[in-house]
Amino acid sequence: MIRIDYIQEFVKLADCLNFSRASEDLFITQPSLSRHISLLESELGVKLVDRNTRNVRLTAAGEALNGDFHALLSNYQSLMDHARTLSDGFSGRIRLGVPKNWVAAYTEPIILGFSELYPQIKIDLMVCDPFEAPAMLIDNRADLAIGCRSEVGKGKLSCKKIAEDQLCAVMSADHPCAGRSAVSLHDLEGERFILLNPSRAASQAGSVVQKLLNSCNVAPSEYCYVNSPDSIGITIRQGGGVCILMSSAGNLARDYLVSVPLSDPGCTVALYLFCPKGIQGAAGILFDAVPEVE
Repeated sequence: MIRIDYIQEFVKLADCLNFSRASEDLFITQPSLSRHISLLESELGVKLVDRNTRNVRLTAAGEALNGDFHALLSNYQSLMDHARTLSDGFSGRIRLGVPKNWVAAYTEPIILGFSELYPQIKIDLMVCDPFEAPAMLIDNRADLAIGCRSEVGKGKLSCKKIAEDQLCAVMSADHPCAGRSAVSLHDLEGERFILLNPSRAASQAGSVVQKLLNSCNVAPSEYCYVNSPDSIGITIRQGGGVCILMSSAGNLARDYLVSVPLSDPGCTVALYLFCPKGIQGAAGILFDAVPEVE
């Protein structure tokens, strides 16, 4: 019997024609994806994919069936949505983990739109670190969570990209770059960079910033580590420097700081909605209702 998740995996592979990228997006291993595609081909009795060490391409049959698979998945989703509406009236609560800076920009529109359709389902917000979202689901501290990708829960969670947040340089209002509409990382060469302490298990933001600086060959004068985002403002005020944060953090609610968007390519962070694989009930309805973005 053909499994619907194998069809979903084939459609993802057909979109990107890259086993490594598709397996990463699907949160499964590359050997597992390859095995599932082979099982799907065996069940259908037709070869769907031609692959070698360099390239992946769809066969003529794969091209033809890809459109049918898209239609099947759309019908399957409609069937599931209809079945859920016939269940127990959609009562209950959803625990949604979300970083506090993302509530206004990204979470409230999701909640308001969902509540119009399912007013009897209540959503409780659970504040978390952006990189802590997957761990909240693995530890059963939340039913759904919004955050950044990490290795935690890989293979156990489903996710969909829901937005992108622009990275910004947060600096003192009297900094030479403070009045600009945008700033390049090279404009910040030799600056003191404020990072969250890498010993904080939930946060990977510091390493993301360091990789970004290294990729652009930008050398700071020093890295200064703080234990909490609430310490960033006073650290900049007392010793100067800049901190790379998502635009949703704004100026950290400090009138002596400004937030200037980074103009360099790749200075965005993808936001994902996570849920345990196979989730059902109210949380599953919410996950399915949120649109995925490219």
